[in-house]
Amino acid sequence: MVANVWLVIIPSQKKMMAITKAGGTPQPELAQVAARCSKHNTYMSVPLIFTMISNHFPAATFGRDYNWLILGGLVLLGWAGAKVIRDHL
Repeated sequence: MVANVWLVIIPSQKKMMAITKAGGTPQPELAQVAARCSKHNTYMSVPLIFTMISNHFPAATFGRDYNWLILGGLVLLGWAGAKVIRDHL
């Protein structure tokens, strides 16, 4: 996620700003690449937050026999949450 921000999103934005300041037309390809990486970060950050919160409740999550299944459920729930966030904001 950090690599997406530092290696793709910010450089794309800097290139678009440089093109705009030089009087050129912004390249939509740069915006599309940055948007793709931003979307990827959203889909990864929501499950990450759910996983970090769940560590505070080990009896309900990772302290069980099927902790891998609970983690999978948290990831799916996170992806669903990210989809709702991206579609409605």
